[in-house]
Amino acid sequence: MLIEFSVGNFGPFKEKATLSLIAAKIRSKDKQIDEDHVIQIDDDLGLLRSAAVYGANASGKSKLVAAAAFMRRWVRESFASSPTDANIPVEPFRLSTETENQPSFFEIVFLLEKQQYRYGFVADRARIHSEWLYAIPAVHEIKLFEREDQQIIPNASQPLAKEFRAIEKMLKKINPEHPLRPNTLFLSVAAQNNGPTAQKVFKWFSQMRFMSGLSDYGFRNFTLEMFENPSQKAQIIELVHALDVDIEDILVRRKTKEETLAEIPEEIRGVLSQIATGAAYEITTQHYKRNAQGEIVRYETLDMDIHESAGTQKLFFMVGPIIDTLSRGRVLWVDEMEARLHPKMTDAIVNLFNSPATNPHNAQLIFTTHDTNLLNVRKMRRDQIWFIEKDRMAASLLYSLVEFKIRNDDASLEQDYIDGRYGAIPHLGELHAAYEVETV
Repeated sequence: MLIEFSVGNFGPFKEKATLSLIAAKIRSKDKQIDEDHVIQIDDDLGLLRSAAVYGANASGKSKLVAAAAFMRRWVRESFASSPTDANIPVEPFRLSTETENQPSFFEIVFLLEKQQYRYGFVADRARIHSEWLYAIPAVHEIKLFEREDQQIIPNASQPLAKEFRAIEKMLKKINPEHPLRPNTLFLSVAAQNNGPTAQKVFKWFSQMRFMSGLSDYGFRNFTLEMFENPSQKAQIIELVHALDVDIEDILVRRKTKEETLAEIPEEIRGVLSQIATGAAYEITTQHYKRNAQGEIVRYETLDMDIHESAGTQKLFFMVGPIIDTLSRGRVLWVDEMEARLHPKMTDAIVNLFNSPATNPHNAQLIFTTHDTNLLNVRKMRRDQIWFIEKDRMAASLLYSLVEFKIRNDDASLEQDYIDGRYGAIPHLGELHAAYEVETV
């Protein structure tokens, strides 16, 4: 489970920003919200099942998700990077002379098999400057390893660090001067060399999932592949029904390569036939067809891509990753979740994560949104609501609603947010004056 994620000097984030899923010591008016929305780990630690991030356009919401996605990507892929490939995809805050040539900071604290870990690294486009992994079994942290430039510094005495000492010695035998490539993470290398703790941490990163609400292409095939499993198909259909989409059934058929190529214009078919292609699917939906008396007479079959709305398509393709995340107790990040969805549907998806009944494995949802319908003390705890706003230097600041003093009742958080009480809203100029048309 995710505890905290921090990023600094990356994109619009000049200073270190931390998104925390640690439940604050607050009480909701409805005690059931506190019981449902908080995963109680022990007497001192409770973790939130979900967090919503609000902010104006271009405030930095998407970059927060992108920072977490980059961290996951580099843990998973840096071991395979070329020695000559120095292009680590980070970008510092460019609107300040203080930071434009400085490295970016990434750190994550998480809970894995009842053990807390703190892992992070500092990098620019050319190299990893530093890296660290700590275990937190109780009050005091235990260093497993640190890394400065290309030099690895495992804990010399801690038994938990034994695997990292062994891998560090192996790398030094291969290349005493430069045991690591400048652009490669030691955690990534240690996982590939079968370090048990490194592999567990590597797997935890790999299981984090990311989606964009603006496009379904990133998770389309994932849902369609789930449809080939009868039990998963039944779960998807059941959830689609529960979300009040006017579809009785969905049929998915994997197309043959020949069928896929036949749909492509002949002039480019020959080129594409030489390229290894992924699976293609035919997706149809079935609706009741009724007579003049309203009686059901048969099914009408429609093409998903042609006849269903953009919102229905997005909802269907989102369902697969949502079900998978809930069933495996993983972490899901969604950028612009409400795009093309009715507010009640967004509300229903968030409730799937906030309810122990539908989220028994303690999955977590972090999402960015403009949907102010969720700004309600009867729907979310105050520590589940976050804001991003740019300061006068155009740097993004991240802060929680829990930092504000508000009444613990049915206060109109939505209206207060629109009125600017919490910041993180666009500051619009005088549009009428800007577009005033002169009359003769």
